[in-house]
Amino acid sequence: MNFFYTYFICPIIGKCPGYNIFNTTLYALVSIITVYLIYKYARKRYKFDMKFVYAVLPFVVLGSLIRVMVDANIYPYTFWTVTPGIWFVMLIFGLINIELGRKISKKDYWKISSLAPVIIILTILPNIALRNIFGGVLVLVFWSAFTIPFLWMYAIKKLDVYSLLAIAAQMFDASATFISIQFFGYVEKHVLPTFLINLLGPWAMFALKLAVVLPIIYIINKETKNSLARGLKITIMILGMATGIRDFIRLIMLV
Repeated sequence: MNFFYTYFICPIIGKCPGYNIFNTTLYALVSIITVYLIYKYARKRYKFDMKFVYAVLPFVVLGSLIRVMVDANIYPYTFWTVTPGIWFVMLIFGLINIELGRKISKKDYWKISSLAPVIIILTILPNIALRNIFGGVLVLVFWSAFTIPFLWMYAIKKLDVYSLLAIAAQMFDASATFISIQFFGYVEKHVLPTFLINLLGPWAMFALKLAVVLPIIYIINKETKNSLARGLKITIMILGMATGIRDFIRLIMLV
C-alpha cells in the first residue's frame, strides 16, 4: 500500500510522505537499479571521462536549484519537483539533451547538451536571495579544510581526478549539512544521518561520509575496470553534489 501511494497516488495529488525506513530503502533500490540501467545503456555510447562530467553537471545543478525553489515556495510542490521525481525529470531531460549533443558533435557534445539547462539555470538565479553570506562562507571554509588533504593526494598522484571529485562532492554535502544544523537550526531528514546526528552530533556527517565513501572508492579502484570505476565515482560525485548544492543554496537563502 505504501509503495502504491508513493509511486501512483503521490504523483497525482502532489503530496509525498516524508523519509522513513521503508521509502528510504525503496528509493535506494530504485536508484541502484536506475544507475545500473544507465550504465548498461551509456557504457557503449560514452566514455566516462571529464567531458561526460561536464555534460551531466548542469543537470545536477538545475535539479538542485528547482528543489530549492520549491523549498522557498517559488515553485509548486509536486511529485515532479521534489525527490525522487525531480531526478527522474532531470534524467530524461539530460539523456535527451546529451543524445542531441552527441548527434550534432561527438567530440564536443557536452557543450551542446549544456545549453538548455544553463539557460534555465540563468532564469532561476535571480530568485536566489543572498540573505546568509556568512553561512555560505562557513560551508566553503569547512569544505576546503576537509578537501585539501585529498587535493594534496591528487597533486602527488596518489588519487585520480574522479576519486577526488567524488570525495570533494561528498565533503561539500557534509559541510553544508553540518553548518546548517550546527549554527542555523536546520534539521536532517534522512533516516541514517538523523540517527547518527542525534547520537553523536552534527559532526557525525563528516565521519559518516568518510567512513562510507573512502572504503567504497578504495574497493572501486581495486576491483573494477577503468570505465566502470570512473562511472561509479562520477555517480558518487553526483549524489554528493545534488544534496550539497541544495543545502548550500537553502542556507544562503535562509529557507
